[in-house]
Amino acid sequence: MATAGLQAPTCQSVTTLRSTSRVGRYGHRQRLPREGWGTMTIDAAGAPTMSLRAEGVSEAVNGGAADPLTSNDTSPLSHIAESAAADERDNDRLAKLLRLLEQLGDDQADELLRYGSSLKWQFSQFAEGLRRFGVTNVPFTEGMSGVPEVTMDGRSLVNFAPVNFLNLHSRPDVMDHFVNAARTFGLATGGARISQGVTRPHLDMEAELCRILGKERAISYATGTLANIGFVHAMTNRQAWSEDMQIDHTDVVFVYDRDNHWSLWKAAEKLEYGRQLFSFKHNDVAHLESILKRLQRKRVVVVFESVYSVDGSVAPMHEIVDLCERYGALTYVDDANGFLVYGAEHRPFAKEYAGMLRADFIMVSLKKSVGLEGGMIAGPNDAIWAMEALGMASVFSAQVQPPTAATAAYTMKLLTQHEPEIVDNYLAKVADFRQLLTDEGFQLNPTPSIMTSIDVGPESKGMAIRDAFLERGYRIPVYLFPAARRNHATMRLILNATHTDEHILGFLGLMKEFRDKFDI
Repeated sequence: MATAGLQAPTCQSVTTLRSTSRVGRYGHRQRLPREGWGTMTIDAAGAPTMSLRAEGVSEAVNGGAADPLTSNDTSPLSHIAESAAADERDNDRLAKLLRLLEQLGDDQADELLRYGSSLKWQFSQFAEGLRRFGVTNVPFTEGMSGVPEVTMDGRSLVNFAPVNFLNLHSRPDVMDHFVNAARTFGLATGGARISQGVTRPHLDMEAELCRILGKERAISYATGTLANIGFVHAMTNRQAWSEDMQIDHTDVVFVYDRDNHWSLWKAAEKLEYGRQLFSFKHNDVAHLESILKRLQRKRVVVVFESVYSVDGSVAPMHEIVDLCERYGALTYVDDANGFLVYGAEHRPFAKEYAGMLRADFIMVSLKKSVGLEGGMIAGPNDAIWAMEALGMASVFSAQVQPPTAATAAYTMKLLTQHEPEIVDNYLAKVADFRQLLTDEGFQLNPTPSIMTSIDVGPESKGMAIRDAFLERGYRIPVYLFPAARRNHATMRLILNATHTDEHILGFLGLMKEFRDKFDI
């Protein structure tokens, strides 16, 4: 078995390890007595470090030599004496360890070393925990993904998991538009935005978003997560290109809804909570105001979602934007889930979405209603233009593919201008689906949005329910912590616009069958 030791430091050591397993004067490595057990180095402070096996166990053998940079004793002779004494102690410990490994034999020594590796990196314990929860594989699809019926391991499954719920990506005209755009613009951008990674389809897509939202300018990203990260980075960044061209956002304070998506919390993870980052209770405008009152002398950005992905709740966006305008705070809305679904006056949550359009910045995802991959942020012209250089997520990453951008613009026009009834029909179908479940006595999330959620309790129970459905030919998503609250695994059911009555009634039948078994 191959061995792997830690790299020796660049500074030199004047100590020499005295044992049958000798390490060179300058920290170079020599093989341990038994082939495959590991290597050992000695650092500049005289502390030998043994690295066992290629699996990753590498633990210091408790070297206690004095550090010449920190020792109070300035005598060179005392350094040598202390180092020699430390060497003797380390040699004794190493000899005992080697004798123990000899007594164990190869098989037991291998097991011990593997156990040590798992203790150091904790992968094995965590992986075993996932298996106990029932997370034993990653769902995959052999054919087209995100459609009402998929194939996995040769089995046909009714699919309630895909988030591209309108199933537009499988429409012939949408597919043809993508293929034609690929032939015209190619499959890649060839670089980041700031160099040459923007094509005509990207500009068209961003312009279409501005038309829909009534904003001045937009910037696109490969994913919605990158968009959120790019925005928070831009709003906490400082750059000085010249005396008359500089910007400093390092004092900006963020106020988050506590149920914000993981990507938003990830974007803010380096901000000190209680100084640059605060949070208010979910959808609680009064609590938000109590925080804004304390931050009146600060530059503040309030960040929240439109439709929350796990419980389907909708933010009181009109009230939040009113409040932020009163306190002089900027607003950033993550509209990943509701984009192109809500907003029209005849659809649910029209008042809330009228308030969202007044927000300073709006982020959208292409993954849901549009059925593609990518994210965009729309807002004031100069602010978005500055983000081309301030938000490094666009500077150091590629764009969505040109045919994706072209097809996104096509689909956005399809849903807002040419066939808006696609969304109207879908919302009616979701309402009927929720009513079927409610009539059978199932407790759903209270907000009747496109997200239909059922809290099923502990994670292990949620995985058991998922597996039971899978065994009967249904793929349903069960969200675990941290996507859901701990011990509140959640079935998040996303009806597809092209689910048949047979699909829906089959699912309802299984829900009724599993009700008593799993106490749903």
